[in-house]
Amino acid sequence: MCNDCMTPTDSLVAPTSARSNGGHDNPQPIIISTVVFLISFCGYGPAIDVASFRSMWLNGPDTPPNTRTMQNTFDYCSQGKAIMNSSTQHIFDVPLQCTGKVPGTSTPYNYAQLDTICYTYSLHNMMLVAEDYVQKTLGIDISSIKQRIAVLPVDLSGYCDFGGMAGLGCTGTRCYSWINGLFAGNLYLYLHEMGHNLGLYHSRIPGRDYGDETCTMGNGRTCYNAPNMWRLGWVSPLPGGDLNDTTLPVGQPMIFYLPGQNENPHSYLRINPTWATTGSQTYSRLKAPIPAFFISHRYKEVPFDNLSPANSHIAVHTFSGTQDPQSYQNVTLEAFLFVKEEYRAPMPFNLVVRFVTYKSGGNATIIICRADGEEEGGGSSCSDGLDNDCDGLVDFADPDCAYVAPKPPSPRLPPSPRRSPPRPPASSPSQLQSPPSSPSQPQPPPSSPSQPQPPASPPDSPLPPSPPPLLPSPPGTPLHREPPFPPPPPSPRPPPFPRPPPRPPAFPRSPPRSPPPSLTPPTMTPSR
Repeated sequence: MCNDCMTPTDSLVAPTSARSNGGHDNPQPIIISTVVFLISFCGYGPAIDVASFRSMWLNGPDTPPNTRTMQNTFDYCSQGKAIMNSSTQHIFDVPLQCTGKVPGTSTPYNYAQLDTICYTYSLHNMMLVAEDYVQKTLGIDISSIKQRIAVLPVDLSGYCDFGGMAGLGCTGTRCYSWINGLFAGNLYLYLHEMGHNLGLYHSRIPGRDYGDETCTMGNGRTCYNAPNMWRLGWVSPLPGGDLNDTTLPVGQPMIFYLPGQNENPHSYLRINPTWATTGSQTYSRLKAPIPAFFISHRYKEVPFDNLSPANSHIAVHTFSGTQDPQSYQNVTLEAFLFVKEEYRAPMPFNLVVRFVTYKSGGNATIIICRADGEEEGGGSSCSDGLDNDCDGLVDFADPDCAYVAPKPPSPRLPPSPRRSPPRPPASSPSQLQSPPSSPSQPQPPPSSPSQPQPPASPPDSPLPPSPPPLLPSPPGTPLHREPPFPPPPPSPRPPPFPRPPPRPPAFPRSPPRSPPPSLTPPTMTPSR
């Protein structure tokens, strides 16, 4: 459930700023045009005056680029893809009549009834009354501008149980946001509600709807996170960093050097774990069948990206949304890694992310690997040349394989006899030659030359010679399938050595923060 956003009931049309460029290079900048109403009525004054709001919202002629204004914040967080300036922002002081009728209708309103003033229908009607005031009383045509923001009087804060509220996506003609006057000076609340107008949903941690402190769509005083940057088309994956089952095979770790998310228009990894699909999932233009993983490098960059702690860390997010403007899906922060920590996604994803090192203000070195289990599984996995469990150790270098017998060598053919046997007759080259004998004359055995042999007659089951000479096969003749001697019984195998205790992993795994990560969408827990 989204407590601070509303899904319009009529057909949605994508706002220009939410249209996807598919991650292409050099997308066209988008222009953010906004009308801001500073509302007052029934003796309740505006939460902020026009001059103060303008200085917070827009740059002046001499405003440095590192001054925290909404204009600079959008420019910094979008890396120049989102543009707002004094010509696109229209700010009005709007004193409303305490009672009257909603323009174009016979519906009365009474703003003295504070117990109903923050109901959804009342807030929508307030936008119509404010627009009518600007159009007719001030004589300014604002009908072509979609996005409207109403800042409510501070006196209503006890009646409005939200910090801000917004329409999710943008309708064909309007998209609205309302700001509780108590937070009129909080730029990140505006950035959050305007994000809803752009089609972004909440960024969460498992069990907490607003729990992601790396994104203003969660609980951060920051820029948008990597999945939302991808969703808007403002920042793209690193070259070679948009991976799937073909480009990320099992047991073959890949090293990447990630710049800070806000330092390069190609700055993060996107991993689509297509190996986890079973064929039973359904794909739609609004939701992917399985979540994609986004790996980004974040650190504190004042005054716009106010992450805590300030040092470099690796954020691991999952997102099931698409780049369709109407794809309204939560982003989930799965892990928040510091140097030497790793994250292991559960089955069937088996993605391993290891944070190796970083240079302050520069790149972070990470290792990405796709495992096929928590440990080497024995058998062929201990002799296939792969790091199957993605712990940095291959085959018998991994203690998991210490109790696994090495693969036996192929059986060796018996040696050739030292004495050359008689040459086979030329008339039958395909038959093996038997030892010469004369069946009509008895042949005494070597041990008893004086005793005659019985006449030679082939018995039903002749015993093998003891021992007959081995004859090489003539060229082109296959070897016998049976060995010349029955194989000796196998020697008794000594009992295996006890399996060594498990070793510590190459890097300590990140302890769970808050509830353990889960990729299944839990029930949202409202926190505002």
